[in-house]
Amino acid sequence: MKQLVFMFVIISTFYTAPAESQNLKPASYPYVLLTNGQVSCSVFLPDREQGFYRSTRWEWSGMIWQLTYKGHTYFSERSNCTPHDPLNNEHAMSTAEEFGILDAIRFDEAKPGETFMKIGVGLLEKPEGDDSYHFYGKYRLVEPGTWSANYGDTWIEFVHTLHDRYGYSYTYRKRMDLVPGEPALLIGNSLENTGTQRLVTDQYNHNFFAIDNVLIGPDYRIDFTFTPTLSADFSPTAGVRDNTLVFFKDVEKALFTNVLGFGSSPEQNRVIITNTKTGAAVDIRGDYPLAKINFWTDGQVLSPEMFMGIDIAPGETVTWKRTYTFMEK
Repeated sequence: MKQLVFMFVIISTFYTAPAESQNLKPASYPYVLLTNGQVSCSVFLPDREQGFYRSTRWEWSGMIWQLTYKGHTYFSERSNCTPHDPLNNEHAMSTAEEFGILDAIRFDEAKPGETFMKIGVGLLEKPEGDDSYHFYGKYRLVEPGTWSANYGDTWIEFVHTLHDRYGYSYTYRKRMDLVPGEPALLIGNSLENTGTQRLVTDQYNHNFFAIDNVLIGPDYRIDFTFTPTLSADFSPTAGVRDNTLVFFKDVEKALFTNVLGFGSSPEQNRVIITNTKTGAAVDIRGDYPLAKINFWTDGQVLSPEMFMGIDIAPGETVTWKRTYTFMEK
């Protein structure tokens, strides 16, 4: 087992296991290659000096450069994110996760110049003249906390600790496992409240998928376990047929909608994305009741976003997981 520890100035370490494909070798950024013989993926490491992502929207751990299964690829860098800028707030990809899309912890009560908390990022400075939090905003990073990472051939675990002077403190863990003998990736998260204040926020995985580099259009379908209702009208580009979101033409501009109609059962926390042109698919399941679902696409990637609500009292811990099963139909 290897261990990496990242403090204020982080020492980069590259894991140089042989890759099956050049697709798995990102340039210039610290990463670890995982493989279980069926699925292979390269996972970026959080690194304040050289990391792939080190801005203030997305949490820093667990973004995948590429994942392969039976010759299929599942992720692609968007053209508006190239050339890649690690300090650009929006230059995330693949399994990017975010806490607090609508409201960051302590933002409303913080005075200008004081800090608020973005889980998985650090303590950020509230600017002068803006009393509203913007998830897409670039804020000054005052304190990044401490990251560590342990890993083996098929798994990697990240730990992030952070505390402030106002009673907010946590230990956040994320473990990514390629399941032995199965074409599956398990992402398990836990958040422990080690402070004196409640941690109230939400969390989701953006799921930036682009299977086999096929642009988003009639070659894709997204199946739900319930009949979805969309808050936005996508016609004539896309629409719902029974339990399926289908595309009638290529997506030419960004589309966003809330997806409604789900219930309280975790069994409805499931979507299947299929590329009907190449036959590759991914089945995504969460083990928690859904707080909300958003769907977004810019024509290059598509993203079903399955949200979890978080409310943790001091001394308590919550856990959740998402399982990605890769298929060829």
